[in-house]
Amino acid sequence: MEEAILWNKMALIIEVIVTEQLKEIESKTK
Repeated sequence: MEEAILWNKMALIIEVIVTEQLKEIESKTK
């Protein structure tokens, strides 16, 4: 059960990092 919570947190962190990187790339290409 705790493992699932850990994976959910990791997935959220990865999602945030990817979103931030995508925003940076978009602002550079403009």
